[in-house]
Amino acid sequence: LNFQSSLPGRQIIKIEQVQNDSAWRRYCLFRHEIEENHGEDSEFARETFLYHGSYDTSPEIIWSGGFDFRFSNQGLWGQGTYFSTRADYSHRYSYKDSSDGSRKIFLSRVLIGNSKRMEPDQTLRMPPKGYDSVEGITKETLVHVVYRNEQSYPDFVITYQ
Repeated sequence: LNFQSSLPGRQIIKIEQVQNDSAWRRYCLFRHEIEENHGEDSEFARETFLYHGSYDTSPEIIWSGGFDFRFSNQGLWGQGTYFSTRADYSHRYSYKDSSDGSRKIFLSRVLIGNSKRMEPDQTLRMPPKGYDSVEGITKETLVHVVYRNEQSYPDFVITYQ
């Protein structure tokens, strides 16, 4: 997850770590649930860092309350929270600060768990039975979609020009 290699020419202004005890506790409880379901050492108890652009939703809303898929638009894999392995993909959905023109995206912890690779299906509201998330390729980028708010944590906000 190299920000500079996927967004060359962009300058990072600051990186802020999110401190939200309530959202963090919910995330940790869900991580424990995934570990119990799949076994702590299972390849399906996967946690990873991924990028997320909040588009029109102010990062402060996510910062203060955690991710909430109810703010999400209908996407290729239904209504969920979308994360990318590449900063340039999330840049397309970045929040633009009208005061100075800077942009913001999140670097987030995401509990992928047992993920199902799928073709787009806009009717999804949850992953298929037996899976914790879905993933697919769009615009040559691997995208992960989760359908539970506690399945991701907005760890860092990256502000850049």
